[in-house]
Amino acid sequence: VNRHGIHRFDLDEKDAAANCRAIVEGQMLSKRLHAGWMKVKPDRIYATGGASNDPALLRVMADVMNCPVLRIEVSKSAALGAALMAAHGWLVQAGTKPKWEAVVAGFTDPIPGSEVRPKPQKYMTSLSRNTPRASARSWRRFVDVLTYFKREVTSLAP
Repeated sequence: VNRHGIHRFDLDEKDAAANCRAIVEGQMLSKRLHAGWMKVKPDRIYATGGASNDPALLRVMADVMNCPVLRIEVSKSAALGAALMAAHGWLVQAGTKPKWEAVVAGFTDPIPGSEVRPKPQKYMTSLSRNTPRASARSWRRFVDVLTYFKREVTSLAP
């Protein structure tokens, strides 16, 4: 896989829906693999922004990461986080001792009923339906490719 170009495994290039799903699945599998390398296992994920309005994407995320995904109302979460940190810093500088939970209360609450619970077996079933020969072999191939790239990138570090 160290050649440039598009590499499809058990995927018909004319099946646009399956190709789009494969891209999303690949991104989520990459995030899961990276979390594993960092020895991090999220117990929940908060989704924000435009992509958080896509139920199919949230489903894949919950299934691959094997944890609930919750949506929050704010679409500009980075800006909100910066503003909340600034407010917290200002309050500390002013002499109060605010608890972080009190500062963020109401701003980061999940949208009621937005939780997507994981169904990992459903994910593997739908993956198998979309790619008939998908199996542990496909997962190992994916992990091997990412491990190869991680090794190559690490070898380039000064």
